[in-house]
Amino acid sequence: MFDPGSGPHRLTTKELTSHQHIAASTHFGRYFAYTVLAGDVSDQDFAAYTSMPYAEQLRVTKGLIGQLGMNTFLQKISLRSAGLDSEQAASLWQVVSTISPDLSLEASGGVFIQPNSEVTQASLLMLQLLGCLAKS
Repeated sequence: MFDPGSGPHRLTTKELTSHQHIAASTHFGRYFAYTVLAGDVSDQDFAAYTSMPYAEQLRVTKGLIGQLGMNTFLQKISLRSAGLDSEQAASLWQVVSTISPDLSLEASGGVFIQPNSEVTQASLLMLQLLGCLAKS
């Protein structure tokens, strides 16, 4: 019937988010609203962003960061990195590289996010994106 070993408490943050589970910090509030919450971006819009050509991504990036905040912006890319093709990964790598002078060294985080600086978060993301390029 119900296997207690398979519940959401056994999943990583990345798994919870990729499954759009209520226990994911990125999706919790959405389960209690009929729309995308203020200050967030729909999964479909963010998926469209990751598929844009580099020049268009770069044009849209500042608005996304303003809406989401740098940490959430980087987290959303990171959580989608496994599903990116090499072209998307290369484009997003360039975007993160271009915005790197704007990253903060101050550690931030919260209840659901491990405190890291934006620089650390971006560095880890860039490594993930390079991994996507290596797969291709």
